[in-house]
Amino acid sequence: PHSIFKAIDCFRESQVSKFVRGELVDVVEAVLHFWATWAEPDVLKTSPDLVSFVNHRRFLDEVEEALVPLSKIMDYLEELEKLGFFPGSLPSAESESHPPANEPDESTPASHKAPPPDSSAESASRADSCLPPLQQATSPGLFSVFDLCAGKGFFSLLLASVTPEIPLLRRWIRQVAMLDRSGRGQALCLAHVDASNASGRALPIHFVQGNMFDDDIDQTMGVEPTSRCIFVAVHLCKLLSSRAVELFARMDRVDLLALSPCCVP
Repeated sequence: PHSIFKAIDCFRESQVSKFVRGELVDVVEAVLHFWATWAEPDVLKTSPDLVSFVNHRRFLDEVEEALVPLSKIMDYLEELEKLGFFPGSLPSAESESHPPANEPDESTPASHKAPPPDSSAESASRADSCLPPLQQATSPGLFSVFDLCAGKGFFSLLLASVTPEIPLLRRWIRQVAMLDRSGRGQALCLAHVDASNASGRALPIHFVQGNMFDDDIDQTMGVEPTSRCIFVAVHLCKLLSSRAVELFARMDRVDLLALSPCCVP
């Protein structure tokens, strides 16, 4: 059987699923069953490239690794709401007036910035020079989520699929984007992303080809001027992890970095 069926059979017993919130586990399990329809013979006959996804040799591992930053993002959004912030009350990247910034406390994770005023000249010039938006957002939320060095995009696919089903994510997540140095038709087969986008069940996933070490990578991303950003970086190797931290620190519009390095030099 294809790897996706083995993943479904083992998902409830996996170590990671035992430590994330039950609501998320239930929704992800339903998503896995939907993805399994892509392994049906008639579907694979018309879209044979989907086999590289449904038969991925690390399918369950990839889902588990995507669950961890997804759970952390939900924790962060819940914390914002506990502090009294909601998408309409937080400043967008081009807002001219902002509520006062919260004083950090012991519960503030080191990997996120307090809801920040963003009125510096540097930030304004960066927004003005940005490329056109990826695409008009289909969600009213505030955050654009970038999956850095996305590869096959398991995290992007999972986030896009669960967001419509979970009110917390639906309130906050505006759009999902994969960033990778490889382009379509090179090292990446993205038939599964196309299938998700065509399904009507998930947020559209945008693909951005770009190198994280490029000086103008923030312009390459083409973030909507009214969006703030969340960066997710799973399995980044060597200097890529340091670069993700550097971009997080440098870009005022990025409020959260969920980083899970593969190896650090």
